[in-house]
Amino acid sequence: MWNLVVSVLLLIGVAGCSTVQVQSSVDPQVDVSEYVTYGWLTKKDAPSGNIRVENALVIESVRASIESNLDKKGYVKVGKDDADFLVTWLGAVDKKIYVAEIEHFYNSYGYGALYRDSASNVAQSGPKPIEYDEGTLVVHFVDPDSHKIFWKGSAKERVQDGMSDKDVRLYVEQSVRQLLKMYPSVVK
Repeated sequence: MWNLVVSVLLLIGVAGCSTVQVQSSVDPQVDVSEYVTYGWLTKKDAPSGNIRVENALVIESVRASIESNLDKKGYVKVGKDDADFLVTWLGAVDKKIYVAEIEHFYNSYGYGALYRDSASNVAQSGPKPIEYDEGTLVVHFVDPDSHKIFWKGSAKERVQDGMSDKDVRLYVEQSVRQLLKMYPSVVK
């Protein structure tokens, strides 16, 4: 179950240690200052086919974080039919492999290798593959009249196992905050 939560953690490092990678793009033909009110594209987003993302804690955390951050920027949540723009999101968790180059920093009689092969307990040097999970959160803002996406943003981060509900919410909030920093506030 916590693996599900982890996926939500699609994101991002806890408090000051964040290494969230964010990107966004806006349709250059669109004047985003015309959008002040927002609503959800669907009542219950179906963020992915991944059980690690589709759980109540993750869904609630992402939606609440998006709403909170948009509210702080001056946007007003309204019903779908009255909204200037609609919000939707999706998430995924993928396995990634990083290859680390490990070298001896002394010699086999001294300090030896920096790691040991767990199967053979023999000191090793050279490339060592490291497998990890990377979570991705993608947010789309959609014009309800044209049905076109006018802004999209994504956040990527390594996810960690065994996080508490509180840490999951913090992880998600930090990711969404970093992502929505890239979207302008309401001009008054």
